Amino acid sequence: MILTIAVIAILALLVLLIVLLINAVRLKPAPVHNPLPDVSEQLADEKCVDRFREILKIRTVWNENDSGSDNKAFDDFLPKLRSLYPDVFNTLELKLINTYGIMLVWRGANNNGPNNSSVNNSAITTNAANNNSANSGAVSNTNVSNAANNTNKSLAPVVLMAHHDVVDADPASWEHDPFAATVVDGRIYARGAVDTKCILAAQLEAVSILLKEGFVPPRDIYICSSNCEEVLGDTAEQMVDYFRQQGITPALALDEGGAVIDDAPLGVKSLFAAIGVCEKGLIRASVTVKGMGGHAANPSLSDSTSMLVMGLNKLLKHPAASKLSAPVEAMLVELAAHGSFGLRLIFGNLWLFRPLVLYIMRKNPETAAMVRSTYALTQLQGSTAANVIPRRASASVNIRVDPNENVNVALNRLKWCFGDSSSKNANSEASGGSAKNGNDFGNDSNSTCDENDRGENDNSNTNSDNNHFYVEKNSASFSQSNFKGVSYELDEAIDPSPISRYDDETFGYLRKVIHSVYPTAGIAPYVQSSASDARFFARICPHTYRFAGFLFHGDQRSSIHAPNENLDVQSYLRGVVFYTEFIRNLGLLK
Repeated sequence: MILTIAVIAILALLVLLIVLLINAVRLKPAPVHNPLPDVSEQLADEKCVDRFREILKIRTVWNENDSGSDNKAFDDFLPKLRSLYPDVFNTLELKLINTYGIMLVWRGANNNGPNNSSVNNSAITTNAANNNSANSGAVSNTNVSNAANNTNKSLAPVVLMAHHDVVDADPASWEHDPFAATVVDGRIYARGAVDTKCILAAQLEAVSILLKEGFVPPRDIYICSSNCEEVLGDTAEQMVDYFRQQGITPALALDEGGAVIDDAPLGVKSLFAAIGVCEKGLIRASVTVKGMGGHAANPSLSDSTSMLVMGLNKLLKHPAASKLSAPVEAMLVELAAHGSFGLRLIFGNLWLFRPLVLYIMRKNPETAAMVRSTYALTQLQGSTAANVIPRRASASVNIRVDPNENVNVALNRLKWCFGDSSSKNANSEASGGSAKNGNDFGNDSNSTCDENDRGENDNSNTNSDNNHFYVEKNSASFSQSNFKGVSYELDEAIDPSPISRYDDETFGYLRKVIHSVYPTAGIAPYVQSSASDARFFARICPHTYRFAGFLFHGDQRSSIHAPNENLDVQSYLRGVVFYTEFIRNLGLLK
């Protein structure tokens, strides 16, 4: 009897091993169907880099806190673009959104001529391109006479996005002047070199190249660049409002986010193109605790500072439960397909190794952020004197909401840590809460989904625009609670964006173009942690992707918003090729 059980156990282990090995061997990189020819030639002329450097030299830093601030840099920016790309501005239609937002429209061959409807919206302004010289000053604003809703609906337009504002830079912390665009050892050092003037410049170069070839796109192309993305401004949102007013649903929108990288996770050595198919939600909140206050000689656990620290400590010790969202799982599987056999063995058998993968990912802050909502403590305020216990103490918390959750879930977890009994079932690793359903914390209609609800064949996402949780900056308190003297203030709350399809022909088109320009790179979806203007376009465009067509080295990605931001000259030129081929082959986009 014992022998029989032992034999059965051994046979079961052998079968398990065979299944694991078969799945590992079968795990291959996802093929690119009907690939485009590889593109190796440099399409831009030798002055391409000089034009890019001229764009980088303009200090377009938007001041969100001072409505009367000097906007001369933005006044100068558009005339500079005109002087650098006169053929583009003489051919494409120009609309100014929110005064400094740039929208260029390249009418396609399917254009049926304008209709006569008009837009009554003072926030949308335009200036006909052929009425302005390349050397003109700030562009005057006039109301739009709409001629935009003239697209053949069978060929919806595509939107190429960027932003031309940059974060400020302290020259003292840079090796080179951040607004001189100095070229050293084949790298261009400048604020905005990576984030994201490179994208706007490459798009304009691509249009200029194709205009010289006599190319006419098969559908309308909108090039949209915001002036206030870095401060979470509303220009991109007003652009989306414009599309809504015209009844335009883009076929595809492409913004910053992912890129081609040479330091992929899991030790993968090959180049890898990461395409953001959604982005985490964003919450900027503050917690204030009130107490009696008094002399530091008589402390107690009911002091405002004590209660604040205890709540924050609970928050840090009870992180959100970890879970692989469908895009992250797809990314990891594709990475493993380009990696070692050991990786293929694990990720080819996630049905068995999923708990182990999550355990390993939780151990590293960067990978942990891929599988859970994160809470960062950014500002603390208390007493102004060393020997005084303040009557109130507060903390600012920056929350990035995982696509498996929503704003209500993330906020209620924060409240639970400060003793709110209405949020007692905290969804965290340490509390034993369930990660399956966001409604553990309330009955918000914008519930979250299990990974099986967001598979590759599902184009739905409960974060639709009708129930999108979005709170404007500087809003009133979202909750005032007398529970232990705790109150909460909300500066901003944005739900995770809908997950765009990554198994259909539209995503396949983007993969084709990437493969043609970077033929050795693996390609996979991912979830973007940072906020971008794409979150607004995702409300109207179910195929909104976050990918810059450049090779960004690891040190260049880390230089974003940091000293010595830089981009390789060759990487920039290759990015011009990407956007050129993206536009050139739009006839393949169905």
